[in-house]
Amino acid sequence: MSTDRSFLLGAMVLLIAACDFASGPGDGSNVIVRPQDFALLPCHSLSETPPCTLAIVGGKRILFGAPAGVGWTLPKDDLRQLDAVVLFALDADAIEGLDEVRNQSWREGRAAALRVIGPTGVVEMVTALNNAMEQSDALFVVKNGVPPGGYNAALLEPIEAPQDSRVFDTGDVVIFRRAAGYQIDYSGRATALLEVCGTMPDAPATGSELIADVRIGCRQQDGADTWPISAPIFVLRG
Repeated sequence: MSTDRSFLLGAMVLLIAACDFASGPGDGSNVIVRPQDFALLPCHSLSETPPCTLAIVGGKRILFGAPAGVGWTLPKDDLRQLDAVVLFALDADAIEGLDEVRNQSWREGRAAALRVIGPTGVVEMVTALNNAMEQSDALFVVKNGVPPGGYNAALLEPIEAPQDSRVFDTGDVVIFRRAAGYQIDYSGRATALLEVCGTMPDAPATGSELIADVRIGCRQQDGADTWPISAPIFVLRG
């Protein structure tokens, strides 16, 4: 960061009077996902169709795709417990909701910096977003107090995802970057492949021959589901 966040916050406290802040409601479904399940939930109420799903895998919550509006549609509990955001591309329609997710998840009590995984260029993009939001973070804290996770929990932590690399690993949940998109493996018991429309921006032009229990792509083929998904998909129950 180019300036000391604590210094900026102190300066804002001296300059700004407190006032109310309005937050938007979540728009989650009533589907029950147990801690041992592997489910892909739709990004509700979005008119755009870039790839987007909230994966709940073994109790972890990973948002794939960040189109505009997604930050206002996720339930508050999911925002607060979000473990990572995974980006398919850095095109505008694929990342316009990232600042919403950043801000809403922090304000709902996210406890640590949020990992943002993506193709080449994600580090520069996320660093710029953090810098751009620094003053806004301080203003929010002055007006509303520090969210439960703390002031620095607002930050995004960028992680570049090289081809065929392991980009997320909690032991039971592992995400791999593939040419076609991202592969999610849950304890070796179930696998999902989430494909981007076209190839990843820094990936070879070849597709993926990976075998997966669930495959979501951009066109109907071989029984695969297609974007956007409109109902929960359970890759594994129990």
